[in-house]
Amino acid sequence: MAGGAGKGGKFWQEKPFAEWTEKEVRKLLFDSPWVKKWRYSFSKTDIISRDTNIIGEEPNRRVPINPPVLSPEEERSAEQVYYISWISALPWKQAIVRYTQLQRQPLDVIQIERFLKAPESYIRINITTSDPELILPALKDKIMKMTYLQTKTRKKIPVLDYLPPTMENKRVALFIFPREEDGKPLLTLEDKEVTFSTRLNDLTLRCKFKLKDMVVNGKLQI
Repeated sequence: MAGGAGKGGKFWQEKPFAEWTEKEVRKLLFDSPWVKKWRYSFSKTDIISRDTNIIGEEPNRRVPINPPVLSPEEERSAEQVYYISWISALPWKQAIVRYTQLQRQPLDVIQIERFLKAPESYIRINITTSDPELILPALKDKIMKMTYLQTKTRKKIPVLDYLPPTMENKRVALFIFPREEDGKPLLTLEDKEVTFSTRLNDLTLRCKFKLKDMVVNGKLQI
């Protein structure tokens, strides 16, 4: 294809996901338009490294395939690390499948098809953290009141549901947002950008995503 990834193109635009390398998979999962990284310093009350691009039908379903874990450096760091990921976006789901394949984990064709083609009636956003203590189940009502998506035109989309970490997966929280209203998409390219905002304990997470960068093959993938 013209303008290959080696010439500055985006591999998710130019190659089938089955050809992605592990390096490319990790880039999409941790350094792409669908994922933002936050770092919180324990010695300060503010956020550092703020705005860097890094990590079905039932709205509350979780990803059935395990993504890569945080790096050893992030596990040991004195800073709290958060990845905010649009897990309902097809490129993110493709990266999860490809990562599983590269790890030689069993995954049959039917399972892949179901995962990738499951209808996405809702927008699902994950927060992955290196410290599960900062996302507590007891705070669900408070977190839901403080969580929303907001466009550049100030249109606000409240969260529909929040699923705190489980005993099986203590480091991932799931936020569910409506995708449509009266049959019309709530987010379009005309919105240009959208900000995800929430509050966990005393920590406010707010990060901006550029919608034009989340387009693949002419379609907004969220």
